[in-house]
Amino acid sequence: MSTYNLDDSFSSSSKEIESIEFLQDDLEEIRGSNYSNISEIYIFIHGIRSSSSSFDGCREVVQSHLIDAGINKKVELVVVRYERISAFRALFCKNFSKAENFVSCQITNIIEKYTNEKLKVNIIAHSFGSRIFSRICGDLNTHFEKIIFLGSVSRDSLSVSVEKSCNIFLNICGARDYIVLLAYILRGNFYSYNGYFGFRTGTIIDAFYEANHGMLIDKEFFRLHIIPIILKDSIIKSNGRKRIKETSVINIRRFLIILVFAALPLILIMFLLWE
Repeated sequence: MSTYNLDDSFSSSSKEIESIEFLQDDLEEIRGSNYSNISEIYIFIHGIRSSSSSFDGCREVVQSHLIDAGINKKVELVVVRYERISAFRALFCKNFSKAENFVSCQITNIIEKYTNEKLKVNIIAHSFGSRIFSRICGDLNTHFEKIIFLGSVSRDSLSVSVEKSCNIFLNICGARDYIVLLAYILRGNFYSYNGYFGFRTGTIIDAFYEANHGMLIDKEFFRLHIIPIILKDSIIKSNGRKRIKETSVINIRRFLIILVFAALPLILIMFLLWE
């Protein structure tokens, strides 16, 4: 393993009410703090299937390390929540403005609670959360210190506004994150494989780890790889690597599309000939 410094690199109404109540609990924690003393905040955005409780566990791990480092009174950790989205909706629905607006309002409200003009705002988004944030990033009117994507399904076209709105854009990929690949194969016009292959541009930092989709929000993964970023602005690089060529995934998707369209006439003929 090696270390390098980031600076050296360039739903339903009831569910909404439940989410709002959770958010209010988070904000109550913040209200107990002296806003002017807070110098940095980390906002966590979960994916469609991971739920906010996954990030709650990670937040506890990070919080304990902040206490050990003696900076827990200067750094705040907040989990943003939105309605649970089914896999069916994620594959077939085109409009997620409800979740996007909900997350946008929460982030805006959270940032407005602080009075420190030099406040550093950071985002950690997992899976579908990265797509939601990419969609709303340009409208938040905030310059972020670090934006960290975990298992991202956000497309290249959406990453442009994200790059412009932060000092550091880190994209963490799992070498065994086949969920990202599956999302691209099934709906490549909506999702990308950037959480597996990386964005592959000079301005975005792609870091690869031997992890699957769920492991990226595991407490142990946060302890080993995310906490060093928060405490020291450093990435612990592992030996996780791309296992198949990028073109292979593209060809698989093309093959499936051709297969589907080729099968439709056969299905229609069989239907018409059925007695």
